[in-house]
Amino acid sequence: FSSFVTWTEDFYRELIELYEVEDDEAWELVLECWMAFFNELRKVRGEVESVTLGSEVNPTRRKQVAAQYIWLMGRAIKVQNEFVELGFKNHSSIATVINYHLFKNRVPASKFEKYPVKMDEAIKGLIGFRASVIRDIKKLQDRR
Repeated sequence: FSSFVTWTEDFYRELIELYEVEDDEAWELVLECWMAFFNELRKVRGEVESVTLGSEVNPTRRKQVAAQYIWLMGRAIKVQNEFVELGFKNHSSIATVINYHLFKNRVPASKFEKYPVKMDEAIKGLIGFRASVIRDIKKLQDRR
């Protein structure tokens, strides 16, 4: 559990600092990731709901129920370990949430169509600036 909390804090910070996502959107995505994590655990833990002793006092039945509880706990731990091994956001459940969030909330590619022209202009400007710096360096070297 502590590794999930640590991942949550790191992922939130990554969204805010690296991707410059607004606070509300970052928390929305983090909470959606938490839901994916707990839904995967619920699939395993939900099986425990059908395992009950009721009013049964039979020692054999009690052992069977205890064995089922232990087995299901082991499966839940295995699911948690899969998340940890994959760094959480690489687990298919969380990756699906992140991809859907990006699809739903990010800027469409059409908004960036004007940028290649501006980038080309900026690159040409930098190349020209670099050439002038090299000329100036050569002039200074020649003066020595």
